[in-house]
Amino acid sequence: MKHIFFQTQHPAKWDDSYVLTYSGCRGSIPELQQKSVVMATKSWAYLSIVLLFALGFILYGISKHSRTLYQKSSEQVNHLLHLAAREKRTSFDTVANNFNRIVQAETQEHIFNCTNIHHILIQDRLGTGKSKQGFLGEYKGSSVVVKMATSQQKEVKECMDKIGGLRAEVMLRKRCHGFPHMKMLKEILLHHELMHHSIARLLGYCVRSEELDSLDLTEHGVISVYEYGENFTDTNLTLRPWPERLRYAVGLAAFIRYLESSPLGSVRYTEFRLSHFRLIAQDIKVIDISSFVNSEYNCDLNNNCPYGIICKRGICPGYNAKYNMDMFYKQFFSRVIMKGPIPDAIKKKLEKLSENIQNLKINENELVAALLELA
Repeated sequence: MKHIFFQTQHPAKWDDSYVLTYSGCRGSIPELQQKSVVMATKSWAYLSIVLLFALGFILYGISKHSRTLYQKSSEQVNHLLHLAAREKRTSFDTVANNFNRIVQAETQEHIFNCTNIHHILIQDRLGTGKSKQGFLGEYKGSSVVVKMATSQQKEVKECMDKIGGLRAEVMLRKRCHGFPHMKMLKEILLHHELMHHSIARLLGYCVRSEELDSLDLTEHGVISVYEYGENFTDTNLTLRPWPERLRYAVGLAAFIRYLESSPLGSVRYTEFRLSHFRLIAQDIKVIDISSFVNSEYNCDLNNNCPYGIICKRGICPGYNAKYNMDMFYKQFFSRVIMKGPIPDAIKKKLEKLSENIQNLKINENELVAALLELA
């Protein structure tokens, strides 16, 4: 059975109802300000309940083994929810401890956790996304990537603007931290379920609090660490020898084949673009999987499915596979394989293959087989 619980799409913008739904109530910003005194005593309990429910919901579906793991801890989770509802004072520390306890059973080769993650020396900032930042770290002479959600993220800033910025009460500001933290927790959980050589390895993580402002690894709330990779452009790759470029193509083709039959069912990489890949140990690997979605495209009676798919029971079956293949062609194959030098002996065969990929007349298994024939 294919699960659909990982579709945690962020709304296009933060409106009043979204911010207030996060806090567990509804109303406009002026109404919120009028009730702030009362809500200050209740807000942390509401946020804790949302986080605990979301965490339990995510864990419930991530495979047979993970569901068994969740069931073993369900009594503790239910107990925490009961305390939150009764005492209205469960903190993020409780959520963090429970998350670490549940996921710890699946951790096998992680190098970092909350006891040693502060040994990483942050050297530079690598980039900033909507919900988190990447930093270059050094550990025992080796480079690693450290990800943290910070108050500088677009999603946090937009939420802060809605509630009045730093003038808002502390409890209101902390609500703006919730979504970036949940996206990081989702990515950590996905790494425990999806394992492929084209996915950058998770080296460890620490979940301890809701702290966003401090970049000190002894204080920051949610931190994850990944293997480091070199940046590249499509122009750089076209200059590589043909055997090397072909190896990249086979690796990415195997990656989209894996996504079609993953432990989570058919998975769509909604942000499939070269800027989200790095060269790691001579392979191209994806560095951010938080935008993976394992639900097919929704449709209605007007049969508005892309790629000529027929709408069935409200979904477009096979959309994920076609989307991944389409992005593979647009983001990589047409820009790296077809633009660089091609051996004369395989040029016609490669042009025919390129046409089939562009027109989506080939599936993932056929693509891998066709690329291997070019070796």
